[in-house]
Amino acid sequence: MGQFYSVVIVHGTFFLMKSFASFGLTQKMRKKSRLGKLSARRLLRLRRKI
Repeated sequence: MGQFYSVVIVHGTFFLMKSFASFGLTQKMRKKSRLGKLSARRLLRLRRKI
């Protein structure tokens, strides 16, 4: 039972990470289309900090 639960937790975390990543990408694309290059540069700086 313990092994099964650990597998479920791992898959759940991976799914959440994927969904968050896809959401972030869509948001970034929207921001880029609206604001242009300045926002992209800001996002790159934030990424480097993190």
